Amino acid sequence: MNIIDWVRGILGSEYLKKKYRTEEKYFTRNRIFTLQSLAVLIMRGMGMPMQNAINKFFQELGNGKQSPTASAYSQAREKFKGELYLELLHGAVERFYKHDETYEEDVKLWKGMKLLGVDGTILNLPDTLELRAQYSISTNQSETERVQAMATVVYDLLNDIPVSVVIGKQRPEKEYLFSTHLKYIGKTDITVLDQLFLDYSVMAQFIKKHRLFLIRGRDLQTFNKLVEFAQNARKIDEVTTLFMPSGQKEYVEKKHLPKDIKVRMIKVPLDEGKSEILVTNIFDEAITNSDFKELYSKRWNEETYFDRLKNFFQAEKFTGMSDNAVKQDFYGTVFLSCLESILTKDTDKELKEKSQGLRYNYQVNRSVSISTMLNHTVSLLLDKTKSTEEVFEELKGYLKKNPCLRRDNRHFERRERSGTWYLYYHKYKKKIIS
Repeated sequence: MNIIDWVRGILGSEYLKKKYRTEEKYFTRNRIFTLQSLAVLIMRGMGMPMQNAINKFFQELGNGKQSPTASAYSQAREKFKGELYLELLHGAVERFYKHDETYEEDVKLWKGMKLLGVDGTILNLPDTLELRAQYSISTNQSETERVQAMATVVYDLLNDIPVSVVIGKQRPEKEYLFSTHLKYIGKTDITVLDQLFLDYSVMAQFIKKHRLFLIRGRDLQTFNKLVEFAQNARKIDEVTTLFMPSGQKEYVEKKHLPKDIKVRMIKVPLDEGKSEILVTNIFDEAITNSDFKELYSKRWNEETYFDRLKNFFQAEKFTGMSDNAVKQDFYGTVFLSCLESILTKDTDKELKEKSQGLRYNYQVNRSVSISTMLNHTVSLLLDKTKSTEEVFEELKGYLKKNPCLRRDNRHFERRERSGTWYLYYHKYKKKIIS
């Protein structure tokens, strides 16, 4: 069974209905809005006035004359929990790695291990009393208040799929790593982390649970051993022991973490003549400094994922004012982004094979694939008149159009953009690019 057949099946299952409806009486009779149709409409997003989006959706279903009102939609969506999309996400990821023969041989690994990144982003939310209570209030220089949430994602850096996601109040990202994400990180996975995770409790948790990490060591002041290593020009690779900082004693004892940990410090040269310190618990000497430099560079893939999520999937365009609606919109968007990435892999493989002998490989244009996915969500997940094989072949035809070149190891200076530039981009240029 391929992933789309599985999604179609579970969306129509009694199991999903009973587990995620907010009251037992919901989805027991045939209504215009079924759990399947609601879930697909929400994950596809609106991209236009709500009533127009609903009308278009039901026209695609061949039922345009019975299109319900936006008010009916807003009431119906509160009948199921947004966490439904998390189950779909975790199920799709599991099938991609293990169960789907279509992709099993194409899963990319580094020396037999998955490369995962963990990072967060801030989301602007609608300003309602419920969301103010549930999330965080931020102010700017003019003391204007804005409701914001933090979303953190575990991301497969080689296969470009989200593995785990959570949305909540703004807090240290390590708290979401401990409470939500760590259980989705396997013993043979390498987790690549930014400098915010250079924390004794993070490293101790990974070591206690026999998980592998690679952390950027920009702010070294917490650990004298790292400062000494950074200042010694002759040392580029050293194993040392770090001891528990006094400020973390209570947490370490509460969680029964080790009071000292063994780590490997790596010094890697950067293009501008400086060096970067990386900290890891990978002690295999066959993995060299240049290997670690390559590993850390892969973390950029998660940065570009957040960019796609916000700008192409429009993750901050929320269509409801409640906490549940926010979770539905965001988790649904993340799940759809996972499907989009998985479904493009077959076409990517074909384009790569056709590129053999050329200087660069061709790959699917992500702008095209995202637009195609958004436009064909209904036919993929709800159209019973077509088999998934027929829909796949139709999608491939679109995905092969306007491919782009894959040029690795390119470097671009990060440019500061003004608010005026962003306004112009989102009003005019974005429509041309996508």
